[in-house]
Amino acid sequence: MKIISVVNGPKNISAIVQGCMRMPALSKEDAAKVIRTAYDCGCDCMDSSPSR
Repeated sequence: MKIISVVNGPKNISAIVQGCMRMPALSKEDAAKVIRTAYDCGCDCMDSSPSR
């Protein structure tokens, strides 16, 4: 996984960010699988901001 540093933000994070906007539609088990798979693939940044 490519690692980047965000200007005025986090340093040394994965270039790919896992979005979590649709997570409430999943069961706890399925949401955990999505997050675990992303993490296992090297993604260490999750976007958990609410949608409007």
